[in-house]
Amino acid sequence: MIVIKFYSDREKRLLGRYFCFYRKKHHISLLQVYNAGICGHATVQDIEKGVIKKNDDYYDGLLHFYHLKYLMNDEDLQILEDRFEALYQVCEQFQSEKIDKEINSLFEICFSHQEMMIYREVIEVLNYLKKYYLDSKYLTRDEVLRVIPYINLFESLGSLLLEVCEQSNIKKILDIKICNQLYPLAAEKDDAIGRYWYARECEMKVNYIEALEIYKDLLKYYEREDNVLRKTRTLMDIHSIYRDVDQEKGKIYTSKLEDIVKDERLPVSMKKSIYYNLGMYYYLYEDYEKALKYYERSNELMNDEKNILFICACKSRLNQIICFDYSICENHSLYPCLKYYQLCAEGVPPVQLQQFILKEVMKRLKQEIYAEPLWTMYEYEMSRLCKKTRSYRSYQIYILKMKENIKEG
Repeated sequence: MIVIKFYSDREKRLLGRYFCFYRKKHHISLLQVYNAGICGHATVQDIEKGVIKKNDDYYDGLLHFYHLKYLMNDEDLQILEDRFEALYQVCEQFQSEKIDKEINSLFEICFSHQEMMIYREVIEVLNYLKKYYLDSKYLTRDEVLRVIPYINLFESLGSLLLEVCEQSNIKKILDIKICNQLYPLAAEKDDAIGRYWYARECEMKVNYIEALEIYKDLLKYYEREDNVLRKTRTLMDIHSIYRDVDQEKGKIYTSKLEDIVKDERLPVSMKKSIYYNLGMYYYLYEDYEKALKYYERSNELMNDEKNILFICACKSRLNQIICFDYSICENHSLYPCLKYYQLCAEGVPPVQLQQFILKEVMKRLKQEIYAEPLWTMYEYEMSRLCKKTRSYRSYQIYILKMKENIKEG
C-alpha cells in the first residue's frame, strides 16, 4: 500500500507550533479540540510540541477545526526561513539600510498570500520589527503582550521579537510581570541575541555569576565578528555588574569603556550611554568630580533628564552652584526629583525642602527596586538639610521608608 505524504516533517513541526499558538491565542481548550474527534488528547499535545505524526489526517483535521487556510509547502518554508536568517544577521549588526531591504523583501513574499496562515502572522510581526529597528520606537505594553506568543512560533525571528519586547519593557514599560514572561522564553534561545537577553534577565534577577559567564562568551564572539555595537553594549553590562560587586574588576572594565568610546564607528547615542555608565561608576564610588565630568559629556551629546539629575547631585556634593533648564522638569517621570534641585536653586527654606522630599520625591522613589542610586542621593540631601534645620525626625522617616522599599524590592 502506497501512503501519500502531504506534509513534510518540517511543515508538521511548524503546523504543530502554530496550532498551539492559535489555540492559546483564541482561548480554546485542549478538551474542545479532543471533543471534535480529530485525535486523542495526548496526540494533540504531542503535535503541539512538534512531535511528528505519520497520519496526515490529524493535521488536515486540525486545520479544518481552526478554520485555517494553509498554502505553504516545504520549498516555500525554506525560502521564508532563509529570509528570516538574513534579517537576523543584519539586525545583529544594526545595519539599517539592509534591515529595510530584508523587511521589504519579506513583505513582498507575504502580501500576495496574506489571507493564508503563517504569511499573515509574518506580516504582523514584521510591522513590530519595523517599528523598533527602523522607526526607533518602542512597543506599548499591549503590543508587547501581543508579540510575546510569537516568540516561540518563529524560530529565526523569535530572538528579534524577544529583543523588541525586552527593550520596550526596560526602556518604556517597566512591568515585572512582562519580565517574568520573557525570562523562560529567553532561556530557550541559543543564538547570540537570545543568549544576550537571557543574560540580561539573569542580571535583573541578580544571578550575576551566570550572567557574567554568558556576557564574557558573547564578548569573545562579538570581537571575532567585529560587531562593535553589540560588543560595546555587552561591555557596558559587564561593567554595570562589576561596578556594583567588585570595585577592582570595575576599574578594569571602566578602562575598556574609556578606550572603546573613542571608536568612530559608535553612534552618538551609544557614546552617550557609555559616558553615563562611566559617570555612574565614579558616582557610586564617591568620586564626584570625575562623575560630573562624564555626566556632562553625556549630556553634551544628548540632553537627558537622568544626566541632568546626576549633574545636580554631583554639584550638590561638591557644593557647586546648580543651574539647569527647569522646563525639562515637566512631563517626565523624574519631575519631582529634578524639581527638588530647582527649589534648592530658588532658595526654598530647608524645612520645606524636607517636606517636598517626603511628600513628592518619595512617590517617585517607591518605583525604584534597588537602593542605589536615587534612594541614597536623597538620603544625602535629607542628611544635609537636617544639619540646617536640626530636625532629624524627617530624616528618620525617610530612612525607614527606604529600608521598607528595599526589603519589598
